[in-house]
Amino acid sequence: MRLRLLGPVTAFDGGRAVPLGPPQQRFILATLALEVNRLVPIERLIELLWDDPPRTATHAVRVSVSRLRSILTTGGAAEVELVGGRSGYLLRADPLCIDVHRFRQLVEHARTAVDDGTRVALLDEAIGLWAGPALADVGSPAGRERLSRGLTESRLTAIEDRVDARLRLGRHAEVVDELIGLVAAEPVRERLVGQLMLALYRSGRASEALAAYRRLRHRLADELGLDPGTALRQLEAEILRGAPALDPGPVVVDAPVEPRIRIALVDDHPMFRAGLRAALETGTGIAVVAEAGGVGEAIDTIARVAPDVVLMDLHLPDGSGVEATRLLTTRHHVPVLVMTMSEEDEAIVAALGAGARGYLVKSAGRDEILSAVRAVASGDSVFSAGIAARLAALAGRGDGRSAPNRTEP
Repeated sequence: MRLRLLGPVTAFDGGRAVPLGPPQQRFILATLALEVNRLVPIERLIELLWDDPPRTATHAVRVSVSRLRSILTTGGAAEVELVGGRSGYLLRADPLCIDVHRFRQLVEHARTAVDDGTRVALLDEAIGLWAGPALADVGSPAGRERLSRGLTESRLTAIEDRVDARLRLGRHAEVVDELIGLVAAEPVRERLVGQLMLALYRSGRASEALAAYRRLRHRLADELGLDPGTALRQLEAEILRGAPALDPGPVVVDAPVEPRIRIALVDDHPMFRAGLRAALETGTGIAVVAEAGGVGEAIDTIARVAPDVVLMDLHLPDGSGVEATRLLTTRHHVPVLVMTMSEEDEAIVAALGAGARGYLVKSAGRDEILSAVRAVASGDSVFSAGIAARLAALAGRGDGRSAPNRTEP
C-alpha cells in the first residue's frame, strides 16, 4: 500500500485506489502517517481535529480509527497496520510507502550528493511527489496548517536548493520563468528574490534584476517596516558595479562519469526493498525512483515514472511477476531484470519468455547486483553464474531459450 499526503490524502494498494472514508477519518490517518511507527496520543488527535472539542470527541476518534483499521484489514494491506488502544494509536508501516517520508529521504540524499547534476535529479524527484498543498482535502484549516506548515517550508527550501544547483550548473536562462512565478507567490522571500536577481543578471537583464530588488525593498518597508537583508543589499551593489564574481562559471555537463540509472523495485517485502534500495543508492550513480508491492501497483507506477530498469520479483500477492514482466516489456518497453528466490527451470524459462533481460537470485551480492543493473541499463542481458549454467543446460537439451551472449555480470 502507498499513502499520499502531499496533495489530497489518498491510498493505493496494487494500483487500486483505497476508499478511506470522510475527511475527518482521512485526517486521522494522515496524522498517524506523518508520525509513522510512533504513538500519537488521542489528546493530540482531538487537539488537531477540533478548536472546541465536543464531549463525544474521544468516542468519535475511536470510531474513525476502528473504521480505518477495518479498511486496512479488508484491503489486505499487510504492509500497513493500525495498532493501539486507550492511550493512543500508531501506524506501523515502512516509512517509504508514505510520500512525505520518501520526499524527506530524497531531500536528505540531495544534500549529500557529490555533484550538482545528481542533486538536481534527486530534488526533481522529491518535488515531483507533490500533487498540491499537503493534506489538501482533510481537516480544519487550523489543524491542517499546524500539521503541514513544516512540510510547506521544506518544499520551498527544496525548490530553492534546486535553483541554486541549477545556477551553479550555468542554467540561469532555464530558471528565470520559474523564479518569476515563485517570487509572485512568495514576494518577500529574500532567497528567491536573490536567485531571480542573479538569474536575470546572468541572462543580460540587469535592469530587471535591479527592479526586482526595488519591488522587494518597497514591499518590506510598506508591509513590515524592514530593509532587505545584508546578502541581498550586497547582491544589488555587485550588480550595479558589474562585479566579475557574479558572472556564470562554465556550463557543467551532468554526470560526467556515467549516466544516472533510474530504478523501480517490485517486491512485496518492504524490508527487502529497503535493503536493496540502500545497496543500490549508496555511493553509486543509481537512484530508486519507484517501488511497488504488487503487479497492479507496478504497472500503474512504472507507466508513470518510466524507469531505466525494473527489478522484478516473480512471486507477488496479486499476480505473477512473469505476467508483469510481459506487460512492462511489450506495452512500456521497460527493461526488466528478474530478482527472485526461485531457481527452477520453469521460472527461468517463463521469465525470459516474457521478455526479461536478466535473472538474478536474491542471494546475489551487492557488486553482482550493481553490475547486472548497469548491464541491463546499457542494453545487455545478464544472469547469475548458476542461472547461466542452467540456461546452457536447457539449450543443450533443446527445451529452453538459448543463453544470450552475455552470461555473467
